[in-house]
Amino acid sequence: NLTICDCDGGGECEGNYGGGSGGCLRVSRGANLNIYGGTYTNLATANTEHGGAVVIITNTAYSGAAAGSAPNESTFNFYGGTISGGKTTGSGGNLNVYSSKCTFNMYGGTIENGQADVNGGNIRSYGTVNLLGGTITGGSATGNGDDVFIYDGTLTIGGEMNIGSIYLNGKSFEIHSSGLEPENPIEIIGIGKFATNVLTDLGACFKAAGEIVYDATAKTLTIQ
Repeated sequence: NLTICDCDGGGECEGNYGGGSGGCLRVSRGANLNIYGGTYTNLATANTEHGGAVVIITNTAYSGAAAGSAPNESTFNFYGGTISGGKTTGSGGNLNVYSSKCTFNMYGGTIENGQADVNGGNIRSYGTVNLLGGTITGGSATGNGDDVFIYDGTLTIGGEMNIGSIYLNGKSFEIHSSGLEPENPIEIIGIGKFATNVLTDLGACFKAAGEIVYDATAKTLTIQ
């Protein structure tokens, strides 16, 4: 486990790694990373393949894994600080949750200005993503999902989140109502379904090109 507090403030981690994954930080083989502050970016002149600044990956997806080895679950808990300016020739300009066995929990802080040549300017995920506080903004992707691209896995949105846009890949996800505000709607691109934990229609907290349908009996929002 690694915990970074940046207790004095102003700490910076400037990666300079290109040609692989995780230009600044790689969380792999069952490791856990906790970040409470600081700034993290990748300054590599040759862009990384996935996760320009940070990648969360299992041992089986890692190039050094033994044949047939069981995947280890890795987790990144982000409480505060800034992940900014990551670039990748693949997906996940700032962060890539590269496996279904990996988890990213965001409780605060900022993820911004990531660039991806494929999908997920700021974040791309195959695993579990819990967005419970903080800001995700300013990303750009040549493919889909300028800020967040959810390819597969689990997505939970709650708390006081400020997200520019989310691309859904036709999956089902969860919403928790605390902190979601109609005055600051989250843009949803693609199609998907949210199960909610409240009886009220949260459709006004989102905006989409398609229709947002609320089912009061099933307590779901469907974007179609």
